[in-house]
Amino acid sequence: MTEPLTILHIGPHKSGTTSIQLALYRARSTLLSQHGIRYLTDARRINANVAIHAFRSRASQHLEYGTKPPRLFWSQLREQVLTSNRSVVSAESLSRLTDEEVTLLRAELAGTSVRILITMRPLVRMVVSQWQQIVQNGPAPELCEFSEGVINGVINTPRMKGRSEVVAGLQYDALVRRWSRAFGSENLEVVVADDANPELLYARVADVIGVPQAVLLTEKTANRSLTWPEAELIRATFDQLESEGALPLLGPDRLLARIALDLKTRRVPPGDEHRVKFPEHLSLNALGRANDFIQVVQELGVRVRGDLSEIARQDGLGKNPKVEHVTSELAANVALSALRAIAFGRPISDWVHGRGPGVSVICRSMVYRLLHRFYSAIRSDK
Repeated sequence: MTEPLTILHIGPHKSGTTSIQLALYRARSTLLSQHGIRYLTDARRINANVAIHAFRSRASQHLEYGTKPPRLFWSQLREQVLTSNRSVVSAESLSRLTDEEVTLLRAELAGTSVRILITMRPLVRMVVSQWQQIVQNGPAPELCEFSEGVINGVINTPRMKGRSEVVAGLQYDALVRRWSRAFGSENLEVVVADDANPELLYARVADVIGVPQAVLLTEKTANRSLTWPEAELIRATFDQLESEGALPLLGPDRLLARIALDLKTRRVPPGDEHRVKFPEHLSLNALGRANDFIQVVQELGVRVRGDLSEIARQDGLGKNPKVEHVTSELAANVALSALRAIAFGRPISDWVHGRGPGVSVICRSMVYRLLHRFYSAIRSDK
Protein backbone atom coordinates (compact mmCIF):
# COMPACT_ATOMS: atom_id res chain seq x y z
CA MET A 1 0.00 0.00 0.00
CA THR A 2 1.35 3.43 -0.95
CA GLU A 3 2.26 5.65 2.00
CA PRO A 4 -0.05 8.67 2.37
CA LEU A 5 1.32 11.95 1.02
CA THR A 6 0.58 15.46 2.22
CA ILE A 7 1.88 18.74 0.84
CA LEU A 8 2.38 21.48 3.43
CA HIS A 9 2.30 24.96 1.91
CA ILE A 10 4.04 26.99 4.62
CA GLY A 11 3.92 30.40 2.96
CA PRO A 12 5.60 32.56 4.11
CA HIS A 13 3.30 35.53 4.59
CA LYS A 14 2.69 37.92 1.68
CA SER A 15 4.00 35.51 -0.95
CA GLY A 16 0.66 35.06 -2.69
CA THR A 17 -0.67 32.72 -0.02
CA THR A 18 -4.22 34.10 0.12
CA SER A 19 -4.63 33.86 -3.65
CA ILE A 20 -3.35 30.29 -3.65
CA GLN A 21 -5.61 29.34 -0.75
CA LEU A 22 -8.65 30.81 -2.50
CA ALA A 23 -7.81 28.89 -5.67
CA LEU A 24 -7.37 25.64 -3.74
CA TYR A 25 -10.57 26.20 -1.76
CA ARG A 26 -12.62 26.92 -4.87
CA ALA A 27 -11.19 23.84 -6.59
CA ARG A 28 -11.55 21.51 -3.58
CA SER A 29 -14.43 19.51 -5.11
CA THR A 30 -12.52 18.99 -8.36
CA LEU A 31 -9.35 18.12 -6.49
CA LEU A 32 -11.15 15.42 -4.53
CA SER A 33 -13.49 13.97 -7.16
CA GLN A 34 -11.11 13.98 -10.12
CA HIS A 35 -7.68 13.70 -8.50
CA GLY A 36 -8.23 12.13 -5.09
CA ILE A 37 -6.66 15.09 -3.27
CA ARG A 38 -8.22 16.55 -0.14
CA TYR A 39 -7.64 20.24 0.54
CA LEU A 40 -7.80 20.41 4.34
CA THR A 41 -8.74 23.64 6.13
CA ASP A 42 -10.22 24.94 9.35
CA ALA A 43 -14.01 24.95 9.44
CA ARG A 44 -15.45 27.70 7.21
CA ARG A 45 -11.97 29.01 6.34
CA ILE A 46 -9.75 28.87 3.29
CA ASN A 47 -6.63 27.77 5.20
CA ALA A 48 -5.51 25.88 8.32
CA ASN A 49 -3.97 28.73 10.33
CA VAL A 50 -6.20 28.24 13.37
CA ALA A 51 -5.22 24.57 13.61
CA ILE A 52 -1.54 25.53 13.46
CA HIS A 53 -2.05 28.05 16.27
CA ALA A 54 -3.66 25.22 18.24
CA PHE A 55 -0.63 23.01 17.52
CA ARG A 56 1.62 25.74 18.91
CA SER A 57 -0.68 26.62 21.82
CA ARG A 58 -0.39 30.22 20.65
CA ALA A 59 -2.93 33.01 20.55
CA SER A 60 -4.72 33.41 17.24
CA GLN A 61 -6.03 36.56 15.60
CA HIS A 62 -9.26 34.60 15.13
CA LEU A 63 -10.31 35.22 18.72
CA GLU A 64 -13.80 33.82 18.48
CA TYR A 65 -12.22 30.66 19.88
CA GLY A 66 -10.67 32.43 22.84
CA THR A 67 -7.11 33.57 23.34
CA LYS A 68 -5.79 30.15 22.27
CA PRO A 69 -7.65 27.77 19.96
CA PRO A 70 -8.33 24.39 21.62
CA ARG A 71 -5.89 21.57 20.90
CA LEU A 72 -8.79 19.68 19.32
CA PHE A 73 -8.47 21.84 16.21
CA TRP A 74 -4.97 20.51 15.57
CA SER A 75 -5.91 16.94 16.48
CA GLN A 76 -8.72 16.97 13.93
CA LEU A 77 -6.48 18.31 11.16
CA ARG A 78 -3.75 15.80 12.01
CA GLU A 79 -6.24 12.93 11.88
CA GLN A 80 -7.44 14.05 8.45
CA VAL A 81 -3.86 14.26 7.17
CA LEU A 82 -2.97 10.80 8.46
CA THR A 83 -6.10 9.17 7.04
CA SER A 84 -5.94 10.78 3.58
CA ASN A 85 -4.09 9.16 0.71
CA ARG A 86 -3.22 12.58 -0.70
CA SER A 87 -3.84 15.94 0.91
CA VAL A 88 -2.79 19.58 0.79
CA VAL A 89 -2.60 21.91 3.80
CA SER A 90 -1.89 25.62 3.42
CA ALA A 91 -1.09 27.81 6.43
CA GLU A 92 1.39 30.69 6.32
CA SER A 93 1.62 30.58 10.12
CA LEU A 94 3.73 27.45 9.62
CA SER A 95 6.55 29.74 8.47
CA ARG A 96 6.84 31.08 12.03
CA LEU A 97 7.45 27.74 13.71
CA THR A 98 10.66 27.45 15.71
CA ASP A 99 13.25 24.70 15.14
CA GLU A 100 11.77 22.70 18.00
CA GLU A 101 8.22 23.09 16.69
CA VAL A 102 9.18 21.99 13.18
CA THR A 103 10.86 18.90 14.64
CA LEU A 104 7.76 18.16 16.73
CA LEU A 105 5.54 18.60 13.67
CA ARG A 106 7.60 16.02 11.79
CA ALA A 107 7.08 13.58 14.68
CA GLU A 108 3.34 14.32 14.82
CA LEU A 109 3.02 13.49 11.12
CA ALA A 110 5.03 10.26 11.28
CA GLY A 111 3.43 7.66 9.04
CA THR A 112 2.83 9.98 6.10
CA SER A 113 5.19 11.37 3.50
CA VAL A 114 5.43 15.16 3.72
CA ARG A 115 6.56 17.59 1.06
CA ILE A 116 7.10 21.25 1.89
CA LEU A 117 6.01 23.96 -0.54
CA ILE A 118 7.48 27.45 -0.10
CA THR A 119 6.23 30.33 -2.24
CA MET A 120 8.35 33.42 -2.76
CA ARG A 121 8.20 36.94 -4.22
CA PRO A 122 10.87 39.66 -4.38
CA LEU A 123 11.99 40.32 -0.80
CA VAL A 124 11.45 44.10 -0.88
CA ARG A 125 7.86 43.61 -2.04
CA MET A 126 7.17 41.11 0.72
CA VAL A 127 8.54 43.44 3.41
CA VAL A 128 6.30 46.29 2.23
CA SER A 129 3.27 43.99 2.01
CA GLN A 130 3.86 42.65 5.52
CA TRP A 131 4.12 46.20 6.90
CA GLN A 132 0.81 47.12 5.29
CA GLN A 133 -0.80 44.06 6.88
CA ILE A 134 0.41 45.19 10.31
CA VAL A 135 -0.84 48.74 9.66
CA GLN A 136 -4.38 47.63 8.93
CA ASN A 137 -4.51 45.43 12.04
CA GLY A 138 -3.56 48.07 14.61
CA PRO A 139 -0.65 50.18 15.92
CA ALA A 140 2.38 49.69 13.70
CA PRO A 141 6.01 50.81 13.45
CA GLU A 142 7.07 53.28 10.79
CA LEU A 143 7.98 51.65 7.50
CA CYS A 144 11.69 52.44 7.82
CA GLU A 145 11.77 51.03 11.34
CA PHE A 146 9.99 47.86 10.27
CA SER A 147 12.10 47.37 7.13
CA GLU A 148 15.33 47.77 9.08
CA GLY A 149 14.04 45.33 11.69
CA VAL A 150 13.36 42.69 9.05
CA ILE A 151 16.49 43.21 6.97
CA ASN A 152 18.99 43.77 9.78
CA GLY A 153 17.25 41.89 12.59
CA VAL A 154 16.78 45.02 14.73
CA ILE A 155 13.85 44.33 17.07
CA ASN A 156 14.82 46.34 20.18
CA THR A 157 12.86 49.48 19.27
CA PRO A 158 9.54 50.10 21.07
CA ARG A 159 7.38 49.36 18.03
CA MET A 160 9.37 46.25 17.02
CA LYS A 161 9.35 44.60 20.43
CA GLY A 162 7.01 41.65 20.38
CA ARG A 163 7.41 41.23 16.62
CA SER A 164 10.27 38.73 16.70
CA GLU A 165 8.10 36.08 15.00
CA VAL A 166 7.29 38.45 12.14
CA VAL A 167 10.98 39.17 11.64
CA ALA A 168 11.91 35.48 11.92
CA GLY A 169 9.25 34.57 9.37
CA LEU A 170 10.89 36.90 6.85
CA GLN A 171 14.42 35.50 7.38
CA TYR A 172 14.09 33.15 4.43
CA ASP A 173 17.55 31.60 4.52
CA ALA A 174 16.95 30.47 8.11
CA LEU A 175 13.44 29.33 7.15
CA VAL A 176 14.72 26.99 4.43
CA ARG A 177 17.46 25.57 6.67
CA ARG A 178 14.97 24.94 9.49
CA TRP A 179 12.54 22.95 7.36
CA SER A 180 15.33 21.19 5.48
CA ARG A 181 16.80 19.84 8.72
CA ALA A 182 13.48 18.33 9.80
CA PHE A 183 12.06 17.09 6.49
CA GLY A 184 15.11 16.82 4.21
CA SER A 185 16.03 19.22 1.42
CA GLU A 186 14.84 16.66 -1.13
CA ASN A 187 11.31 17.19 0.21
CA LEU A 188 11.37 20.98 -0.11
CA GLU A 189 10.28 22.89 -3.18
CA VAL A 190 10.38 26.65 -3.79
CA VAL A 191 7.92 28.26 -6.18
CA VAL A 192 8.83 31.80 -7.27
CA ALA A 193 6.03 34.16 -8.27
CA ASP A 194 6.34 36.32 -11.37
CA ASP A 195 4.62 39.66 -10.69
CA ALA A 196 4.56 40.36 -14.43
CA ASN A 197 2.57 37.15 -15.02
CA PRO A 198 0.58 36.29 -11.86
CA GLU A 199 -1.04 33.20 -13.41
CA LEU A 200 2.34 31.45 -13.45
CA LEU A 201 2.15 31.15 -9.66
CA TYR A 202 -1.04 29.07 -9.86
CA ALA A 203 0.36 26.99 -12.71
CA ARG A 204 3.54 26.20 -10.76
CA VAL A 205 1.64 25.31 -7.59
CA ALA A 206 -0.60 23.01 -9.65
CA ASP A 207 2.52 21.29 -10.99
CA VAL A 208 3.78 20.71 -7.44
CA ILE A 209 0.45 19.24 -6.37
CA GLY A 210 0.31 17.09 -9.49
CA VAL A 211 -2.86 18.37 -11.15
CA PRO A 212 -3.50 20.09 -14.50
CA GLN A 213 -2.73 23.79 -14.36
CA ALA A 214 -6.30 24.67 -15.35
CA VAL A 215 -7.58 23.31 -12.02
CA LEU A 216 -6.26 26.33 -10.10
CA LEU A 217 -6.70 28.92 -12.84
CA THR A 218 -10.13 29.96 -11.62
CA GLU A 219 -11.56 33.45 -11.14
CA LYS A 220 -9.15 35.53 -9.07
CA THR A 221 -10.01 38.06 -6.38
CA ALA A 222 -8.33 41.45 -6.76
CA ASN A 223 -6.67 42.73 -3.59
CA ARG A 224 -4.94 46.08 -4.05
CA SER A 225 -2.44 47.53 -1.64
CA LEU A 226 -2.91 50.61 0.50
CA THR A 227 -1.39 53.79 -0.92
CA TRP A 228 1.12 55.69 1.19
CA PRO A 229 -1.35 58.40 2.38
CA GLU A 230 -3.98 55.73 3.16
CA ALA A 231 -1.52 53.68 5.20
CA GLU A 232 -0.12 56.67 7.08
CA LEU A 233 -3.59 58.06 7.90
CA ILE A 234 -4.74 54.73 9.32
CA ARG A 235 -1.44 54.22 11.18
CA ALA A 236 -1.51 57.72 12.69
CA THR A 237 -5.12 57.28 13.82
CA PHE A 238 -4.35 53.97 15.54
CA ASP A 239 -1.29 55.53 17.18
CA GLN A 240 -3.34 58.42 18.55
CA LEU A 241 -6.01 56.12 19.94
CA GLU A 242 -3.41 53.89 21.55
CA SER A 243 -1.66 56.87 23.17
CA GLU A 244 -5.00 57.78 24.76
CA GLY A 245 -5.46 54.24 26.06
CA ALA A 246 -8.49 53.73 23.83
CA LEU A 247 -7.32 50.96 21.53
CA PRO A 248 -6.34 47.31 22.02
CA LEU A 249 -3.95 45.75 19.52
CA LEU A 250 -6.72 43.54 18.19
CA GLY A 251 -10.32 43.54 19.35
CA PRO A 252 -12.09 40.17 19.43
CA ASP A 253 -14.31 41.18 16.52
CA ARG A 254 -11.49 42.51 14.29
CA LEU A 255 -13.60 45.47 13.23
CA LEU A 256 -10.56 47.73 13.04
CA ALA A 257 -8.89 45.51 10.43
CA ARG A 258 -12.03 45.79 8.32
CA ILE A 259 -11.54 49.55 7.92
CA ALA A 260 -8.61 49.04 5.55
CA LEU A 261 -10.31 46.11 3.84
CA ASP A 262 -13.40 48.20 3.11
CA LEU A 263 -11.30 51.15 1.95
CA LYS A 264 -9.29 49.00 -0.49
CA THR A 265 -12.45 47.45 -1.88
CA ARG A 266 -14.46 50.64 -2.30
CA ARG A 267 -12.01 53.48 -3.01
CA VAL A 268 -10.17 53.99 -6.30
CA PRO A 269 -7.05 56.08 -5.54
CA PRO A 270 -6.02 58.84 -7.96
CA GLY A 271 -3.33 57.75 -10.39
CA ASP A 272 -0.81 60.17 -8.90
CA GLU A 273 -1.36 59.16 -5.26
CA HIS A 274 1.98 58.04 -3.82
CA ARG A 275 2.45 54.28 -3.63
CA VAL A 276 4.37 52.73 -0.75
CA LYS A 277 8.07 52.42 -1.60
CA PHE A 278 10.68 50.23 0.05
CA PRO A 279 13.20 52.61 1.71
CA GLU A 280 15.97 53.03 -0.84
CA HIS A 281 18.68 53.54 1.79
CA LEU A 282 18.19 49.88 2.80
CA SER A 283 18.46 48.53 -0.75
CA LEU A 284 21.98 47.10 -0.40
CA ASN A 285 21.08 45.41 2.88
CA ALA A 286 17.96 43.93 1.30
CA LEU A 287 19.95 42.71 -1.69
CA GLY A 288 22.38 40.97 0.65
CA ARG A 289 19.57 39.24 2.53
CA ALA A 290 17.94 38.10 -0.72
CA ASN A 291 21.24 36.73 -2.01
CA ASP A 292 21.75 34.86 1.28
CA PHE A 293 18.45 33.09 0.68
CA ILE A 294 19.31 32.28 -2.93
CA GLN A 295 22.68 30.88 -1.86
CA VAL A 296 21.13 28.63 0.80
CA VAL A 297 18.57 27.24 -1.66
CA GLN A 298 21.33 26.46 -4.13
CA GLU A 299 23.64 24.94 -1.50
CA LEU A 300 20.92 22.62 -0.21
CA GLY A 301 19.86 21.59 -3.69
CA VAL A 302 16.23 22.55 -3.10
CA ARG A 303 14.12 22.21 -6.23
CA VAL A 304 12.96 25.56 -7.64
CA ARG A 305 10.14 26.36 -10.03
CA GLY A 306 10.58 29.80 -11.56
CA ASP A 307 13.48 32.25 -11.65
CA LEU A 308 15.19 32.29 -8.25
CA SER A 309 16.94 35.57 -9.06
CA GLU A 310 13.52 37.27 -8.87
CA ILE A 311 13.89 37.18 -5.07
CA ALA A 312 16.61 39.83 -5.33
CA ARG A 313 14.72 42.07 -7.78
CA GLN A 314 14.45 45.61 -6.42
CA ASP A 315 11.79 47.57 -8.22
CA GLY A 316 9.55 49.72 -6.04
CA LEU A 317 12.40 51.46 -4.19
CA GLY A 318 12.19 55.13 -3.28
CA LYS A 319 11.48 57.75 -0.65
CA ASN A 320 8.12 58.10 1.06
CA PRO A 321 7.18 61.71 1.87
CA LYS A 322 6.10 62.74 5.34
CA VAL A 323 2.30 62.83 5.47
CA GLU A 324 1.14 65.85 7.49
CA HIS A 325 -2.15 66.48 5.68
CA VAL A 326 -4.46 64.36 3.54
CA THR A 327 -7.14 65.36 1.05
CA SER A 328 -10.71 65.73 2.25
CA GLU A 329 -11.70 62.95 -0.19
CA LEU A 330 -9.33 60.47 1.46
CA ALA A 331 -10.30 61.52 4.99
CA ALA A 332 -13.98 61.16 4.12
CA ASN A 333 -13.46 57.72 2.62
CA VAL A 334 -11.51 56.44 5.62
CA ALA A 335 -14.20 57.79 7.97
CA LEU A 336 -16.88 56.13 5.85
CA SER A 337 -14.98 52.84 5.89
CA ALA A 338 -14.79 53.04 9.68
CA LEU A 339 -18.54 53.63 9.90
CA ARG A 340 -19.26 50.78 7.50
CA ALA A 341 -16.94 48.38 9.30
CA ILE A 342 -18.44 49.16 12.69
CA ALA A 343 -22.09 49.66 11.79
CA PHE A 344 -22.51 46.98 9.14
CA GLY A 345 -19.69 44.53 9.72
CA ARG A 346 -21.11 41.73 11.84
CA PRO A 347 -18.49 40.66 14.41
CA ILE A 348 -16.97 37.25 13.70
CA SER A 349 -17.82 35.99 17.19
CA ASP A 350 -21.53 36.67 16.59
CA TRP A 351 -21.64 33.92 14.00
CA VAL A 352 -20.54 31.46 16.69
CA HIS A 353 -22.57 32.75 19.64
CA GLY A 354 -25.66 34.05 17.83
CA ARG A 355 -25.35 37.60 19.12
CA GLY A 356 -26.31 40.78 17.34
CA PRO A 357 -23.61 43.34 16.45
CA GLY A 358 -22.74 45.97 19.03
CA VAL A 359 -20.69 49.17 18.96
CA SER A 360 -18.06 49.48 21.67
CA VAL A 361 -16.69 52.66 23.21
CA ILE A 362 -13.41 51.96 21.42
CA CYS A 363 -15.14 51.77 18.05
CA ARG A 364 -17.08 54.98 18.68
CA SER A 365 -13.84 56.69 19.64
CA MET A 366 -12.26 55.44 16.42
CA VAL A 367 -15.05 56.93 14.33
CA TYR A 368 -14.89 60.21 16.25
CA ARG A 369 -11.16 60.58 15.58
CA LEU A 370 -11.54 59.78 11.89
CA LEU A 371 -14.41 62.25 11.50
CA HIS A 372 -12.36 64.88 13.33
CA ARG A 373 -9.52 64.34 10.83
CA PHE A 374 -12.04 64.56 8.00
CA TYR A 375 -13.39 67.95 9.12
CA SER A 376 -9.86 69.23 9.72
CA ALA A 377 -8.92 68.19 6.18
CA ILE A 378 -11.96 69.98 4.75
CA ARG A 379 -11.00 73.19 6.54
CA SER A 380 -7.41 72.95 5.31
CA ASP A 381 -8.62 72.48 1.71
CA LYS A 382 -10.64 75.71 1.79
